[in-house]
Amino acid sequence: MPATARKPVIRNVRIPEPIYEETKQAVRAGATESRSVNEFIVDSMAARLRSLRKSKIDAAIAEMKDDRDYEREVLKIEAEFGHSDQELSGL
Repeated sequence: MPATARKPVIRNVRIPEPIYEETKQAVRAGATESRSVNEFIVDSMAARLRSLRKSKIDAAIAEMKDDRDYEREVLKIEAEFGHSDQELSGL
């Protein structure tokens, strides 16, 4: 698991009892790929961080649709390399 490949940092966290118990049961039942509650927490945190990074990228891409400078640059690049696209489409 990549998230645990680095040297771990030991921290105390407060987890509501019902969430901890449900997590423990899921791990014991084999309902998750995680082998321990700790691994489940690390995996969950890593998944949430990936989701946050993706959302940030998606927001930046969404802003590009209204960026006139970006649009001009794309049109310029298309004009410069349009002949290459036409040549490749003939293959």
